[in-house]
Amino acid sequence: MEKEDRRYQRTRQAIQDAMWQLMQEKDFGQISVGEIAKRANINRVTFYRHYEDKYAWLNSCIQELLQELFDMGITVLPLSDTQDVELIFLNVCNHFDQNYELYSVLLQNEGINLVRKQFKKVVYATPTENIPPVEELSPEEQMKHYYVLSAVAGTMEWWILNNRPIAPKTLAQKLVAIHRSLP
Repeated sequence: MEKEDRRYQRTRQAIQDAMWQLMQEKDFGQISVGEIAKRANINRVTFYRHYEDKYAWLNSCIQELLQELFDMGITVLPLSDTQDVELIFLNVCNHFDQNYELYSVLLQNEGINLVRKQFKKVVYATPTENIPPVEELSPEEQMKHYYVLSAVAGTMEWWILNNRPIAPKTLAQKLVAIHRSLP
């Protein structure tokens, strides 16, 4: 069993490595499963044992990246007064900084809309004790959630696409200042 798990993990890693290489060379829409399989040194059938298609791979990859972010304690936005806002924004900025190359490739390819979609999905699938599911909030509270979420996601997108023009800590401080200035 352990041998199969290692082989499974190696195959998935080979697929991921192949996809990242190909996405640096061409647009995601132009990449075929055949190219992925060839680059990963596997059969097309092996690729399909792991993923339904290349979009399923992309979706899975984005979900894993963002889940890593939320595993650090990032919860539903907008941030409540009880949360350590500075630490949360610093964790967000550090996560995007540490995964800069991956996000850079994703945001310059067709993954940009999937990143946004998964970001929202992960955020709103993570209810906390103090904040009920978004669907149960008033329209005004839902609007605040989406406003903050969109602002943070858009800022991270700008920061990545502009080659991180300011340090992560400085970016976090600026986000905290903006957040605190909101009514």
